[in-house]
Amino acid sequence: SCPLSGQASPGLCRSDRGAPIRMYGGSGVGMSMSASAPTIGFGMGETRHQMLQRSLAERDAGGPHEQVRSAVYRLQGTRNTEITHSNLHEPLAAWKTLEAHKPRWPSTFRRFHLNDGIRVVDHDTVVVSARDKVHKTQKGLIRSSSGYVTYSQTHRQKVELEAKELAEIAASADCTWTPKSLEKCFKERYGRAGVWNHYELGLQAFLSCFPKTFELYGKDGEFVKLRRKRNASVLDHFDEVMARIARARSDGVLHREPTQLVPPKQHPQVENGSTKLTYQKLSLPSLQSNRLKVSFLPHGEPGQNQWAGAGYC
Repeated sequence: SCPLSGQASPGLCRSDRGAPIRMYGGSGVGMSMSASAPTIGFGMGETRHQMLQRSLAERDAGGPHEQVRSAVYRLQGTRNTEITHSNLHEPLAAWKTLEAHKPRWPSTFRRFHLNDGIRVVDHDTVVVSARDKVHKTQKGLIRSSSGYVTYSQTHRQKVELEAKELAEIAASADCTWTPKSLEKCFKERYGRAGVWNHYELGLQAFLSCFPKTFELYGKDGEFVKLRRKRNASVLDHFDEVMARIARARSDGVLHREPTQLVPPKQHPQVENGSTKLTYQKLSLPSLQSNRLKVSFLPHGEPGQNQWAGAGYC
């Protein structure tokens, strides 16, 4: 009889949803006709695509795993017709070139190029310069980059939305907040677990990526408060936030450049003879193992192209 429906038919039975399932040999394990289900049978194993699809559902915590590449990029390998997607301003055909969105170099984009043909921008894949270095010159401070950061615009919007909601919660009550109490209040008010849980980043690491907005104090960051009391605005630029997460993925350390300060006599936290306040580096395993779509490619990497990292690592 069929192990799923209890019917006596040796060749064909139906699952709970009514979809036909073919039985091999009458007493073998059922195999769905759908390509997304694992192929298990006598002498038959999983294909590579089925193995990768199954691995997306295997997780200990957080939300479902996502494909690394954007939806438009993956659709290129599945159809020959034009691709229409909300991330595209025009349909993408097989003879057109797909490239990432580069908001800091708008003048370099030309829709038609003599060698590349017509180029279409994928607005969900964003490439920006890191802008993570500050140098002192005779004419003042100058900011430079050590590499390029690639991130998903969808993930950035999720980070932006929930950072603003956390700031509103912290500014709404005059009490001592801990990361645990702040997370509990967020879940009760908005009904979501938070992007830090969905992508396994952790709330402490998430708040540490906003040094201008949130401040973790106490032993090992036991408490959290706003840098500017009663100010519910997020003061950090979200490109810099995604750059911090991307750089921390390489070594698990949240890098923060030293801040230029007034002379030591006017600031008690500055050591004698120093003009900079150096922050203690935050090292957490979740900074390296989170599942946010971000990547960092430093300058001078082998095989680096002109724009260094149009895709994710």
